[in-house]
Amino acid sequence: MRIYTDEHRAAYQRNWARKFWARIDQSGGPAACWPWQGSRSDDGYGLVKREGRMQRVHRLVYHFTIGPLPRGMTIDHVCRTRACANVRHLDVVTSRENTLRGDTLPARNAAKTHCKRGHALSGANLYRYSDGRRSCRTCQTAHAQRYYAVRRGAAA
Repeated sequence: MRIYTDEHRAAYQRNWARKFWARIDQSGGPAACWPWQGSRSDDGYGLVKREGRMQRVHRLVYHFTIGPLPRGMTIDHVCRTRACANVRHLDVVTSRENTLRGDTLPARNAAKTHCKRGHALSGANLYRYSDGRRSCRTCQTAHAQRYYAVRRGAAA
């Protein structure tokens, strides 16, 4: 069994860091995206093996340049390029904020100002469910009236 000294570990870490930074294409300059040139996940994020497990490159870049990620926070790629490793393009936000910033169904629904029938989703016309969903009171009332009219007709 080989016993590694602190010098061996330090040399390994230096070598690993040198190889890690060499796989980030910084040729576009400090303002450009720095795409990861190594392996990527199915959804496009850069991946690297460190300490025996696969880790996302943008999280490691943030950790190495800024420090540890605050608990309960996540990293948002401001440039919308998942393989980008430029720390200037990474923003620490909550998971909710990250979802709302992206091109996702929750983001599109949160941006809506009117229901599908054109009524404003604001003020007295806005109904909020306990789980955070929003609904148009005018449409909700019209639906309830139709529902009860059908039930009254069926009972007669």
